[in-house]
Order: sequence, then C-alpha cells, then structure tokens
Amino acid sequence: MKFPPAQLAFIGLALTSLFWASNAIIARYISDSIPPFTLAFGRWLIAFVILIPFVAKSLYDQRHEIIKHYLVIAILGFLCIGTYNTILY
Repeated sequence: MKFPPAQLAFIGLALTSLFWASNAIIARYISDSIPPFTLAFGRWLIAFVILIPFVAKSLYDQRHEIIKHYLVIAILGFLCIGTYNTILY
C-alpha cells in the first residue's frame, strides 16, 4: 500500500506522539522496579543498537566533524537527553 506524502507526514506525526506518550506511561509504571538512570541508559542503548545499521555510513563520513565537536555533542547529549529522561522516569 502506497501513501501520498501528506498522509505519510500525518502518520509519522501521530506515531511520534503515540511513542512519546507510551514511553512516559510505561516508564512511570516500571520506575519502581528499575532505577531511573538504568532505564534511561537502557532505552537509549536499545535505540542505538536499532539505529546504528542505518546511520553508520553517515557517521563514518562525518567523523571529522563529530570529533571536532565531540565536547558539545557530549554535553548536549548528557543535559538534553540523559537528564530529561532520568527526571521523567
């Protein structure tokens, strides 16, 4: 089944909201049994393992830029992603 681009955009937006909301609901449900930092780390580790086959070539091609800005990337990753998810959980 082929969807027009406008429908794909709406489907993508709806799925994004669904996944984001379900993440928060599931996380609050299991936060009593798994520490927040472990939950955040495990979630992003799983995402990394799933996405790396799709982005490995691009990361390799842009490795010089990534190395050049590694400190900014690390700080933003820690503050924006790591801290937010730990507080959420």
